[in-house]
Amino acid sequence: MAEDPKATFRRMSEHTRKVREALTLVSSGESRCFYYPACGDDFIYPLQHFSNRCDTFVFCDWRTGNKKVFLERIRAVPGVDPDIDLGNELPLYPVEDVKELANMEHILADFFPQIPPNLRRFLANPASQEGHYVELQITATGGEKKLVRVFWLAMEGVNIYWKLFARKGIAPRILCIKNWGRGDDTWWTPFGDCWAHLAKVVRDGPSEPEWLIARNGDHDWPWTLPVGRFKGWGDQPVMMWARKKPKSGKQQVRKRKSR
Repeated sequence: MAEDPKATFRRMSEHTRKVREALTLVSSGESRCFYYPACGDDFIYPLQHFSNRCDTFVFCDWRTGNKKVFLERIRAVPGVDPDIDLGNELPLYPVEDVKELANMEHILADFFPQIPPNLRRFLANPASQEGHYVELQITATGGEKKLVRVFWLAMEGVNIYWKLFARKGIAPRILCIKNWGRGDDTWWTPFGDCWAHLAKVVRDGPSEPEWLIARNGDHDWPWTLPVGRFKGWGDQPVMMWARKKPKSGKQQVRKRKSR
């Protein structure tokens, strides 16, 4: 029997409300966010291992616009308890919001005016403009149940960092650049290069990620203090790094006096 149209409308309205509330938490800096551009279909490990540190996950990859794969991977998370029916169509964003998030004209003009015209046209009109959102109960490290908000955006990662975080004066708690496209000619910029486009946008914001996740030896960002090592996450060791802050003048003076 087909669902009553009024029930369908109420359900869709409730889902839309949840999406907008979750976006507001991200844009206000109230959420503890895990941001993972170039994620591919790598959802399970981050959700299992970082839900004790983050309550919102933003997975982003413009190469993969397949909602079916996203839902299959979410269902495969051990012990996951979907807060909504994953079998239903997920209401994610009004179409105009998706287009606004995906559009890169402003960031290209503000940050990268030197980009060749052919690349500019390609980036300014992304083929993939799709976004999905779901709320899940995850068993975090230590066995505690956590409610997590999960966004999956089939969009370009530098642009989404700027729109969700940098231009609002905030930063994700964790920035994951584990899969940044080394040796893959489908990527227009190397995330692991501290002078390339993503790092430039991160530096432009007044806030910085607390932690950076990358494959061991695969980045030159000034996050150099190792705080975690994760085996079994891909074909080589993955590390989490904190930024080693330079000591202030007062700290240095106190250290010299104590000698």
